[in-house]
Amino acid sequence: MSFHSVANAAGVAIVTAQALKLMATLLAIRWIARHGREFSRLLRAHSDDFSEAVYWDLLDRTNARTVRPLGILEYRLQRYASAKPPLMAKSLRLARFMCFDFVSIGVASMALLYTASSPALTRYADNTLVALATAAAALIVGQLVALYAEACVSYAAMGSYGLAFHQASRYHDAASASVPYISEIKTLAGAIIYSLGSGAFILYFAASHGGDFASFQVSGTTFTGTIPDLLNCLYYSLTTFFTVETPEPTTGGARLAVTAIVTQAVCALILAMSTFTMYASSTKEPKGADAAMPAATSSAATPKAESDGRITQPVRTNRSANRTGALFWGGALFGVALTIAVRTRRSDRQRQGNGTAADQQSRSGKQADNPQGVRD
Repeated sequence: MSFHSVANAAGVAIVTAQALKLMATLLAIRWIARHGREFSRLLRAHSDDFSEAVYWDLLDRTNARTVRPLGILEYRLQRYASAKPPLMAKSLRLARFMCFDFVSIGVASMALLYTASSPALTRYADNTLVALATAAAALIVGQLVALYAEACVSYAAMGSYGLAFHQASRYHDAASASVPYISEIKTLAGAIIYSLGSGAFILYFAASHGGDFASFQVSGTTFTGTIPDLLNCLYYSLTTFFTVETPEPTTGGARLAVTAIVTQAVCALILAMSTFTMYASSTKEPKGADAAMPAATSSAATPKAESDGRITQPVRTNRSANRTGALFWGGALFGVALTIAVRTRRSDRQRQGNGTAADQQSRSGKQADNPQGVRD
């Protein structure tokens, strides 16, 4: 088989995995919005008899199997693997990680963008591979925006994303940790690192295929020669993400690449402000009647579950669903306002800088026309 055939087949596989992962994330958002509160209540109700089998049963009872293709967080494959011999179980879990994990899909997508952009490899590529890489770049952005949206909906519905969602299979062990919100911070940090890395390769791909940036150009023709270009792209991905500086795009494709990074930055800022707002509220000590409540009353309010799993008493939480939603959306609105303020101020500085540069050029032109000056 030729390199063209292998590269195109790999590109089709990567884009297909991206599309399936995006579909699964969107379906997960719908499941969290519809069943997230019910699932978290059942999770807490089974604190005494919690196990991985109970976790899977709770997912079945909350219709998590409707999240195609493998259920929410691929739990159906995990359950199937647990019933197989150890070697087969490890193989299935490894296959899931290699083919359907955000990290592995992201790395493969970046490799596809590099293959379709690097001068050392483009002579082996064709228009089909470039089209696949363009689709992969768009799906990377769609996946990350969907990931941030999934986190936002999870916070609003369940009060947590990393702890009550991604680590729900060992929820009670994680919840008893000294700093439970470390899982939230790790999830947010991982998404930001993913955004920065993918943004660098998107800039490199755009610059290699007609995108013009005033701040940098890609010129490396060998593998080692492309390293400085990738470092430049990573720098501008970082500065654009944190709204410090952009590579000054001058063409449509370049502007689209910068817009993709800025969109992810807005989503990340909204999620970060919402996380901080809810974390700060959860660390406050209870006041009034809640602080004076006897221990016996608190234990009496602990939910009990019958043999069929139904909750016989309402579940007491640290904050009500309404308060959780209000805190989340308050942080989200603050994040939007902060983003708009930062972008507006940056635009004003750019206009002022452009005006100053124009004035300097005008004065330089006048001095060049009349080097000796005009005497009355």
